[in-house]
Amino acid sequence: MVREQLIVRDIKDERVLDVMSLVERHRFVTEMMKEYAYDDMVITIGEGETLAQPYSVALVAELLKLKGKEKILEVGTGSGYQTAVLAELAKEVYTIESVGALKIEAEERFEALGYKNIRIKTGTADEGWEEYAPFDDVVITYPISYIPQKLIDQLKIGGKLIIRIGDRESSKALLVEKESGSKLKKCDFKGTLIAPVVGEKPTQEVARGSGGRSENKKWKTVEGSKWKIKQ
Repeated sequence: MVREQLIVRDIKDERVLDVMSLVERHRFVTEMMKEYAYDDMVITIGEGETLAQPYSVALVAELLKLKGKEKILEVGTGSGYQTAVLAELAKEVYTIESVGALKIEAEERFEALGYKNIRIKTGTADEGWEEYAPFDDVVITYPISYIPQKLIDQLKIGGKLIIRIGDRESSKALLVEKESGSKLKKCDFKGTLIAPVVGEKPTQEVARGSGGRSENKKWKTVEGSKWKIKQ
């Protein structure tokens, strides 16, 4: 997997490659999907949700340029695979899952695998996790059409935020950095998060936790890009 899917796509961070070799992906999928665990594809994990392809997880980890002392907020735990990868690379990971059943399964999985630096709760992107803010980096794992203002508020100055723009079958990563005054600077990079879905196609097309674009919410354009922030 590391040789044929990551290295050939220019994943070069040695720490990321080592961790992707270490974390056993088959432990984060259902029994019927274990045969696909190390394939170059998205995998359904139940509750209409999916696990990103290995390359997508490695790309996110490499873009963060983690040194081992960071405190990360992840929104969209899913089965917990990306959470575990980040936990191997950073000091602490605070992860939020909106689907109660997946949150319970992931929590039990983290405990069984011995992760002591992961905290998990049920919640949404619009809430974040103010109790443990500010965070060095923020990652939203599922497609979303806006950047929640609370996540920006809970991100440190100079911190990175990665979100996926698009839908479940085809999306592109957007990386921004927070500057003083809560301004966001878009960072360009080579690499997209695009992959086919394996298993039953999710019928829920609305991004988890987004709650839709409420008419009574104010929106403003992110400087230098077409994406918007919900306030």
